[in-house]
Amino acid sequence: MHVDEWGEIHPSSAERPAEKKKPLTPDCLAAEGVGVPELADLGQKLSRYGTAKARNRAMAGYLVHRAGPYATDPLRKLSAALYDCASWLEFHHYLQSKRTVLANAVTCKKHLLCPFCAIRRGAKLLRNYHERALHLVDQFDFHSVVLTVKNGPDLVERHTHLKHAFKRLRTQGRDGYGVWANVKGAIWSTEFTKSDEGWHPHLHIIVAVPKGSPPIRYGQDSPLGKQWFELTGDSFIVHAQPIRPEGDDLAAGLCEVLKYAVKFSDLDLTDNLDAYLALKGKRLVQSSGCFYGLELPENDDLLDEPLSGPYLRWFFRYGSAGYQAAEA
Repeated sequence: MHVDEWGEIHPSSAERPAEKKKPLTPDCLAAEGVGVPELADLGQKLSRYGTAKARNRAMAGYLVHRAGPYATDPLRKLSAALYDCASWLEFHHYLQSKRTVLANAVTCKKHLLCPFCAIRRGAKLLRNYHERALHLVDQFDFHSVVLTVKNGPDLVERHTHLKHAFKRLRTQGRDGYGVWANVKGAIWSTEFTKSDEGWHPHLHIIVAVPKGSPPIRYGQDSPLGKQWFELTGDSFIVHAQPIRPEGDDLAAGLCEVLKYAVKFSDLDLTDNLDAYLALKGKRLVQSSGCFYGLELPENDDLLDEPLSGPYLRWFFRYGSAGYQAAEA
């Protein structure tokens, strides 16, 4: 898997020799957001958090620039929340298990603006859904599905179009029609990118189907492609592939679904803020059927669960050189 400069995950193993690959596990994934085992070392984790915090600080400054002159301007309050977010971190290193967890921090919980909160939110979601998926592997086969709509200039309109088309696809499946009739549960998230052709919202989905079910085909002439074009009127661009329950496939598929809704590295600060203002409060990660009920509340503290046993307390503060060790 590849991590770009903003910490986004791109599942890929082609560039890394097979003998050096390390298995993806719930612990290492949850410990590092939608993470990568190579980043399990605390120093590398702090470096990644520092990169995320740098973008966070850039957005905080931009919000002041966009805000009006009064202290009560909502953008100024938002800027202050981002500036204070993750300014210090308290880790607990448990001596018996040798695990290090994020035990305390102030977070802004604005995961559409703040890469740090996006990483932490992805961590907790991933832990929840990975555990559920492992309980389901004996009953279901899993497939990764991507659904898209045509790009457009209006983010809200494109998002609404995508959301309504997917709702109709699920309704048809519930009524016994089409590809979704065989789906017994799903996790999906909406991701947003932007290009010269406009906003491009698309869905990343993991579906569960009964063991031994035929694979989901994709392409313009596939049943899914034809049904999706009938529903959207503008897109037959779909993709589907089976996920092996063993090895890294299941964890990597969950990573793709639960990574950031907004690609921070693809958006300038203006577009990032516009996306936040358009999408805040909307449910961008949802589930159904056998995966239902594991979503996080928007006000979740984004911290790791405490472990048992004696531990060391480590404190770090963010400054011009990134995160540095500090006194309590």
